[in-house]
Amino acid sequence: MKHVSIFKALSVPVALALCIFTSVTARADTYQVFQLNSDRPIPYGIDDSGDVVLEDFTVNCGGHNPCFDTYVSGQLVDVSSTAPLLAYDNGTPCSIPGAVVGPGVTPRCNNGRELFTAPEISGPGRLLTGTPTDLVQISDEEGIFGLINSLGDVVAVNGAQGYTYEYLDVTSRVGVTPEPSTLALLGSGMFGIAAMMRRKLLSI
Repeated sequence: MKHVSIFKALSVPVALALCIFTSVTARADTYQVFQLNSDRPIPYGIDDSGDVVLEDFTVNCGGHNPCFDTYVSGQLVDVSSTAPLLAYDNGTPCSIPGAVVGPGVTPRCNNGRELFTAPEISGPGRLLTGTPTDLVQISDEEGIFGLINSLGDVVAVNGAQGYTYEYLDVTSRVGVTPEPSTLALLGSGMFGIAAMMRRKLLSI
C-alpha cells in the first residue's frame, strides 16, 4: 500500500515533466514571406530586427546609381543614394557539406543557423535554412544569393528570375524553442520536487 502511495505521488510531477519536454521538441521554423521587388537588386544588408537594405542598380537617385532601398516587414520605407547606417547582421560565409557552391551562392552561417542551396534531384536547387539538425526549405528557385541574421531572418535574390524575397522567422520571435540552460533548470527543478515528495512519503 505504501508503494502505491509513493507511485501516485511521483506520477504527477513525472508526467508533467514529460509533457513539458515533449512540447518543446525541436521543430522546423515557420516564415512570413515578402516579395520585395523584381528589379534584380543585390541584398546589401539585414539587421538584427529583420530590416532589409537592397542595392538597386535600376533606380536613379538624383543622378546616383545604385540606390539603396530599405524595407521593413516587406514594405519599402526609404530610397537613398547612400547606404543606411544600420547595424547589419549578415552572417558570415561558411562551409556546409552538400551545399551548391558557386557565384553568389556561398553558404552563410549566423548564431547556429545556416543558409545554403542544395542540389535538387530533378530540378534546379533548394534554398535551405535553419539549424543543422532542423532545416526547412524556403525556396526551390535557382541562382540564389542571400544573407541571414542571428534570428534566422533571410533576404535572398533569385538570380534566374530576379525576384527578391524576405523571409521573417516567425518562430524565433515567439520563443517556441527554449534555451538548453532553461530546459536543464526546469528538469532539475522537477526532479528535485519529486525527490522531496519521495523522502516525505518514505518517512510516513
